[in-house]
Amino acid sequence: MRLLDLGSVPWSVSGYWHNGARLRPDSPPLVGPVPARVPGAIQDDLLRAGILADLNLGFASREAEWVEHRDWVYSATFRVPAARGERQWLRWEGLDWSGEIHLNGRSLGRFAGMFLPVEQDVSALLRPEGEDNQLVVAFDPPPEVEGQIGHSSRIRTLKSRFNYQWDWCPRIVPVGIWDEARIECSGAVRLEQPFVATSWDSLSATGSLRCQVSLEGEGAQEARVRVSVLPDGGGAAVWEGELGAASGAEAGFPPEAPGLVHRRGSQRGLAVEPWWPTGFGPRPLYRVRLEVFAADGRLSDERTLRTGFRELHFGPNPGAPEGALPYTCLCTGKRVYLQGVNWVPPTPLYGALRREDYEPVLARLRNMGCTMLRVWGGAVLEKEAFYELCDEMGLLVWQEFYQSSSGLDNLPSEDPEVIADLATVSTAALQRRRHHPCLAAWCGGNELTWLDGRPAGLDHPNLARLAQVVEEHDPGRMFFPSSPSGPSFGASPEQAGKGLHHDVHGPWTYVGHPQHYRHWDGVDALLHSEAGAPGASRAEIIRRVAGTLPAWPPSRQNPLWVHHGDWWVQWDELTALFGPWSGEAELEAYLASSRYLQAEALRYAAEAVRRREPLAAGFLIWAGPEPWANTANCSVLEYDGEPKPAYGFLRGAFAPLHLSCRYPALAWKPGETWSAEAFWHRGVTAPTTAGWSARGRLVALDGTELGLWHWPLAAQGEP
Repeated sequence: MRLLDLGSVPWSVSGYWHNGARLRPDSPPLVGPVPARVPGAIQDDLLRAGILADLNLGFASREAEWVEHRDWVYSATFRVPAARGERQWLRWEGLDWSGEIHLNGRSLGRFAGMFLPVEQDVSALLRPEGEDNQLVVAFDPPPEVEGQIGHSSRIRTLKSRFNYQWDWCPRIVPVGIWDEARIECSGAVRLEQPFVATSWDSLSATGSLRCQVSLEGEGAQEARVRVSVLPDGGGAAVWEGELGAASGAEAGFPPEAPGLVHRRGSQRGLAVEPWWPTGFGPRPLYRVRLEVFAADGRLSDERTLRTGFRELHFGPNPGAPEGALPYTCLCTGKRVYLQGVNWVPPTPLYGALRREDYEPVLARLRNMGCTMLRVWGGAVLEKEAFYELCDEMGLLVWQEFYQSSSGLDNLPSEDPEVIADLATVSTAALQRRRHHPCLAAWCGGNELTWLDGRPAGLDHPNLARLAQVVEEHDPGRMFFPSSPSGPSFGASPEQAGKGLHHDVHGPWTYVGHPQHYRHWDGVDALLHSEAGAPGASRAEIIRRVAGTLPAWPPSRQNPLWVHHGDWWVQWDELTALFGPWSGEAELEAYLASSRYLQAEALRYAAEAVRRREPLAAGFLIWAGPEPWANTANCSVLEYDGEPKPAYGFLRGAFAPLHLSCRYPALAWKPGETWSAEAFWHRGVTAPTTAGWSARGRLVALDGTELGLWHWPLAAQGEP
């Protein structure tokens, strides 16, 4: 039971030379103390205190790299309520990265690792009601981790890697209490590791519930566990019952842990409504309340998880090659085309994110027509608020574990200790997020490949262990060993028809004219879980970022453009297609050309893949939000949340009702014959179009109408 949200109490933070403070109260800080937010990040606190400049501007991020080389000490004073139960714990959902915790002058021990929750029994240390408690959390400088260019096989530290430099973010390495912190209390018997699994039966139009909890403490054997299913918006319970004692290993539940008492149970025929992805129907949510009663009948502990009832699985694509993984998403009997984006945190200071920060970004992606977000493996397990919002908005989530490619080699670690650590932190992720109806699949990581470039699969011990962890702790949920998966990393028209293109990545550019159109019309992948194209930020952003620095030329000869998006400088490409450029007066024209080319590249790619639906299961672009102010990158939302033109083009390509054309080139010369094939896209849940017709017009740049066509649209059961 939650006793106190530690984010609600005042915190301060101070900076020291490494090992210079060692928690001595008489040691003067180098920096601070300044007010701190929990959860948060040191850099965010220093920004608000005026010690750091906006990291998005100029070279400010480079000039702030000193922050990660200091010790940082958080301090808070708080009081606890009177009704605090018999036992109390400090619960830290995310501490980034290592250090030591003191409460009321006593050390609670050291911690290490940002993805593993830390829990400490403080029953004997908390002071009585009305008395102050002193809490201190001292952080060491974070460990060094390989950034984008490195060796995946050498990774030994599981920390968010994009912060050490990626093609869309410079080196900004956060430190601090990055996720929720609280004090929990209970009676003698405590509830741990709640497991809730739901399903929906279309034949009976009812839901089913399976539960397991683990009990710890004196009297756990005699304790009772009551389960209540309640509508999230309030109202009477849909069902109440009790969990029974577990008798050995039961199929479909996590393995038992030593020293714990287990209660399990299930119930069918629940009078609930089904949860649907966005565009398919309503998304009713329910609260599953778990209450533990001691032998004397007193409430000892409780936990509430919010969930939804649906039947979601992945089936084989029609005509898929033998041995291909199932990529077709089916929710309660309806096929869900996986159109959407790859997700990275909207800021490198992920600890500072709140629900109000996630909500507008997710709403924009939903309004673009996204049905799925792939949470990329080089970043973080997002905060609980992210998944709650995806539940509410009907956005499916493909969640990757904490691994990514590295450029020099992309092979996941085979070190037994690393694999054991990865299994531990992945188990914690599973236990915290598995109840969410938005969660569609787990994945071993991003672009994990053998040394010859083939995607790694379950024949790799690292990924085989993760598959086992998912089966143990979230049975029935889909697990993809890596993204991409199958025989080939990418797809090419020359290899089409050979059964080599399963889930593929790339390209991340406009392939060229007319090659772009021939490429996308010629590939035959079952799923494109990542492809993209760069687009520049708008002129207002470029000038804001530049400040007094020159914004022109937008080339690799300009240090500003190198620091803010070196990988995505398009000077040569745009000069060949639209140039040459006469100088800074053409900055707006240059940016408009870049933004148009991104929009055109993504639109045609999305439409080409959709024209192969249902043989193709989906198309996910790289990427949705932009964490940092790049001059150009592959996101469709700029760092301030504003959409690029590509957003509007994709919103059309993702629409339930859409007309597209297949053609071999974009530009045609006088005297050439223009030809195209028209395709009518009708989503699974779109209204019937019986009796409708479509009209096509071919118009020259001067407005002259060159052709006019009409096509009748037949009503079909599938698009």
